[in-house]
Amino acid sequence: MIPKILVAAPTSNLKDYCFDEYAEQVRNFTYPHYDILLVDNSQDKKYHHKILEAGIRCIYHKPKGSPIEYITECQNIIRGVAIEGGYDYVLMLESDVFVPRNIIEHMLCGGAEVYTITYLITKKGKHSVCLHGMPTNELRTSTKVLEEDVSAAVWTGEIKDIKQFKIGEDFRLYGTGIGCTLFKTSVLKEIPFRIDKQFPAAFSDSYWYLDAERAGIKTILDTSIIATHKSFKIK
Repeated sequence: MIPKILVAAPTSNLKDYCFDEYAEQVRNFTYPHYDILLVDNSQDKKYHHKILEAGIRCIYHKPKGSPIEYITECQNIIRGVAIEGGYDYVLMLESDVFVPRNIIEHMLCGGAEVYTITYLITKKGKHSVCLHGMPTNELRTSTKVLEEDVSAAVWTGEIKDIKQFKIGEDFRLYGTGIGCTLFKTSVLKEIPFRIDKQFPAAFSDSYWYLDAERAGIKTILDTSIIATHKSFKIK
């Protein structure tokens, strides 16, 4: 039997600008055995109803606290659905991230418990690749480890393959954003999504990879592709 996949993401009406394109994407993957789930954390249920009208399963989760808190709660709702629904894998695919139609087959071929693809983010107006690293002698919260000029080259399309990235010799990668990550559900059973309220700017991505690192769970970072992230306009 081929693995049963749950393609899922937290979302909100803030992503409405690319919803039609995202819905078209997730409805047309070439993999034959998957379901779709969005967890909407908008302030009201208007966007929730729009998602349902598009034929996509959606759970509404009323937001409380900070965005980091309720987005993490949405991720754990997805985790619970995957565990209770008997899914073999979860493809966490953010509602503004775009990938090839055969992405599920591509990621499954890696044979990993966690298989991830990175993408571009912006911080204080600067473009960067969403990768985290740690010094070899201690665990540390997420640190950008790419040289700025290399990040700029990726942004402009001059670099297509992250094998060409220059990473400091005293660092090793331990994670990226989870916005395009295939998790074995058995791993999610072991490691939930969490945050630390002492560090209110840190999303669950860093903590999940940190916990996986401590549990001895290996993540494969695919260096052959960079997903398209439409959370901003490329200038």
